[in-house]
Amino acid sequence: MTLILLALTLALIFSLLCYIFCFSKKSVRPQQSIILTLLGAPGAGKGTIAQQCVDKLGMQVLSTGNLCRQAIARGDEQAQLIQGLLKEGKLIPDEMISDMVKVWLDQNVGQGKTIILDGYPRTAKQAELLTSLLQSHFPTLKLHVISISISDDAIIQRISNRLMCETKTCQAVYSRTTLDDVTSCQKCGGSLIQREDDKEAIVRQRLEVYAHNNQPLVNFYQNAHIPFHKLHVENKSMHEVFSNFKTLYQSLK
Repeated sequence: MTLILLALTLALIFSLLCYIFCFSKKSVRPQQSIILTLLGAPGAGKGTIAQQCVDKLGMQVLSTGNLCRQAIARGDEQAQLIQGLLKEGKLIPDEMISDMVKVWLDQNVGQGKTIILDGYPRTAKQAELLTSLLQSHFPTLKLHVISISISDDAIIQRISNRLMCETKTCQAVYSRTTLDDVTSCQKCGGSLIQREDDKEAIVRQRLEVYAHNNQPLVNFYQNAHIPFHKLHVENKSMHEVFSNFKTLYQSLK
């Protein structure tokens, strides 16, 4: 009888220890975070939305455009290649962009903030590289796609009036339609310039490149079962656009 009681006691202790061990493993499991990618043509408003997400929602923004401009500022051989491609309205090689994104994620993941991608991925290949990167190196990040809907005519009008601060550490973006003084940055006082790739001829070429790559990209997201959401922005104020975006974002949590 004593041996039976001892055996039952040991079994109970063993079961209790297993339960505690399993519970502790679950409790330290990393919590999944959201990483958003904004899908939209050049000038659709990705950068503006991303900046508002930083200022008002405390997100981290990863802009591949800024990564490229920072690379250009280094002035090395890679910088010359990137600069030449941008001036011609062409896309940067997928593997080069993916490498820059991985470096950024290595430095910024783990801060507990939602990450929003501005201008990436732009091709199905880039999306494939990104999803593979997230699965292999950043499994706690859950990717969501937000597609910004706006016409080409509205985009051309927007970009032809767009100006950017030339200060490398600022690069704030403005529009001639909303500025009284179109010569200086309201944040740092730097001069405002029009980027080479914002001129109308280059913009039209960029829109053609975007249209060519967009449908295969959408198809990839659908086939990969990545959550896909639409945000309509045409004929809406910046306040309305961000309000709609915020409602959409809250629904993802």
